[in-house]
Amino acid sequence: MEVADMKQTSVKVSSVLEDIGVTEEMVYFRRHIRLLMEKIQTILNKQLHKPGKTYIFGSQSEGSTTQGMQSDTDQLNCYNIKTACFTLSRYDSPQTNIINRQTAYCLPQCCILQYVLFCDGDKAIPLRESHLNDSIKREIGNDYIIDEDGQILFSHTNLFLELTEELNEKVGAIEQHGPALTIDLNIDMIFAIYCPTLPNDLLAITLRHKPGHWPKHETVEKARGMGMFLVAPGNLCNTSVYRSRLGYLTVRYPKEFLCAQWRMSTNRIERLLMFDLNIIQMKTYILLKMVRKEFLAPVVDGRLSTFHIKTAFLFTLENIPEEEWQTENIIKCAIYSIYILRRFLKRRFCPHYTVASVNLFAGKLEMGDYETLEYKLITMAKSKLECVFRIQIDDLGSRLSTVPGIGIANFYSRQRNVNEISFSLSLAFAAFTKKYLASLNGQICFGNRTLLQIMKECAYSMKVNSEKKSDFKVELCFVLQNISSFIASLEASDFIANQQPVPTYIFKMYENSLKTGEISNYLKYASFLVMINRLNAAEKILEDVGKLCASNTVENSLTNNFCSKVIPVTYPENAHTSTERLISYATKLVFDVEYRREEVHCVPNHLRYEMYRTITADDFRDRINTRNSEWMDYTVVDAKPFLFFLQYLSAYTNEKKKRAAKQNLNEYICKIDVSIYHGHPDTTYTMMGSILELENNITEAWKMYKKSVQLVPRNNAAYWHLFRLVGQHVFGVL
Repeated sequence: MEVADMKQTSVKVSSVLEDIGVTEEMVYFRRHIRLLMEKIQTILNKQLHKPGKTYIFGSQSEGSTTQGMQSDTDQLNCYNIKTACFTLSRYDSPQTNIINRQTAYCLPQCCILQYVLFCDGDKAIPLRESHLNDSIKREIGNDYIIDEDGQILFSHTNLFLELTEELNEKVGAIEQHGPALTIDLNIDMIFAIYCPTLPNDLLAITLRHKPGHWPKHETVEKARGMGMFLVAPGNLCNTSVYRSRLGYLTVRYPKEFLCAQWRMSTNRIERLLMFDLNIIQMKTYILLKMVRKEFLAPVVDGRLSTFHIKTAFLFTLENIPEEEWQTENIIKCAIYSIYILRRFLKRRFCPHYTVASVNLFAGKLEMGDYETLEYKLITMAKSKLECVFRIQIDDLGSRLSTVPGIGIANFYSRQRNVNEISFSLSLAFAAFTKKYLASLNGQICFGNRTLLQIMKECAYSMKVNSEKKSDFKVELCFVLQNISSFIASLEASDFIANQQPVPTYIFKMYENSLKTGEISNYLKYASFLVMINRLNAAEKILEDVGKLCASNTVENSLTNNFCSKVIPVTYPENAHTSTERLISYATKLVFDVEYRREEVHCVPNHLRYEMYRTITADDFRDRINTRNSEWMDYTVVDAKPFLFFLQYLSAYTNEKKKRAAKQNLNEYICKIDVSIYHGHPDTTYTMMGSILELENNITEAWKMYKKSVQLVPRNNAAYWHLFRLVGQHVFGVL
């Protein structure tokens, strides 16, 4: 490939990457969504008595991914249970209760943490075996070991086990990959301790000689003050050269030694550097990641990681002058990065960009991998990266090979791809918020707090944060309004149960929740109005819901992972910012409507049976084998059929409206029979059975309940209605 051809290919690569969503606009939107999720999770964690911060690192928060790359989400939870510092002079409160030490016995990129004892007017001294007494043992628990010098060191073993057990209980089977616990197949979760200061080893980025144009001076200064995280390093081994020409010796360390080792991690600094990339640099990096995934990782069973590629790329950024980063030079810059990676492989040493004296190949690559990868890289470089035409991710290679004007129809347009990505990210945000609030509901284990108290505390925290100056002010208000709907339903249920008038402030909370435009909030309000017999008001709310449902909305079920269609909405032309884009898409999402048992009196009588769907021993066994089955103790119903059901109930004596609502529900049921995906068809059939019972058509009602249990034979409340009808027929009772 000649220079002119390289430039032409670079321009085409740039254009195709934009077609699949690698634009400044979408990179910023990806970052916005993940940083927002960080913010919300940090706020809500306080209600679980887990003060601290949640961070989302890696491709998702950097914006360095595409739909086809299917990147994992790397989540780091840093709780303020313990804080580490390097010098005793920094210890000014008992919260800072461990001292960070690096010794000759520490593994590369690792340190040990020694407990600190406060005495004599809060004076801090390192804790030793001679200081141990019953009081101190109770305070530090079992999270320590005593080394040969009598130092009391903080051990990560028990913390890691506790986190593993907690996640196993919540989400089922998890896998350990190094310091991370993988859940839901694509979420890597890490527990960390924060250290506000950096040792000299981690100041490599500031001390190493660099050309000077990248990273920028202000970026380096920010990096100095970002501190670091200390994480449990997972399965450690250290590789040492014993003869440079013969090979390597792998040393396995005793468990007691490893459990005191903490890996120093500079995730925040690395993210800061990635946020400093311009769009040309980001396109080049994403292209390199695709090359790794398609052509390099498979030949070494994935042992060459994305982090190796990122490291080589960061060194590339240092060495290529800023003026060289142009659209027509993407291939040239990518090849330069490949040569840097090849140089690392040749030396058998990949330096960490921010931490000195660390070999990132150690414990990763095997002896035979080096020559294999070197050969692949040199072949790629000599061919001027012609392999990009064979990249299957996002159909990149096929798109590059397409002749202009011919075959374009085989691929989605740039606008459609941007639309799909925007929708997927907005759905991820909305689903995350609802699921995280639901997880709070299931963890009422602190003191004597009720579900209502926890939700009020969540609302207060969200309100306080939404009033602060923030890039997420609108989004936090959006979440707060959704919480308001839940609180209103909880409180209203209590008043209805006690046969007391419902106060005006509850109506206002319901009305405030409608500002989100979320249909589930409208339906919960309408259901409440039906239950207190304000049928005219309910009808008006349901009319608004009907209009909203007609405006190109998308049904989603969080419990059954159901989404009605892939491309739901047209691109909102008035969405000029990430916030406007998110809200525009989020208001088009229709989630299933969920009621806890504490809300039971806001639920139509027939649907209350749904909270008791687990009946037999087989049902219980089925739940044990089902992840996230807590929803089976609630009433959960798809939004659109629930709309038709409420319309029927609110019509009361208006036969015309009742017939129309029944017909709409019947048409929805007909679609279930031919649909591959659906949320809660069993409950939809149950609602139709309820309507038929109200019309005294018991035979047809029986058929609906029977159809429901045929579709969902386990954990189905329709059995109760069948039992009830049998009892009514045999004994003449309901």
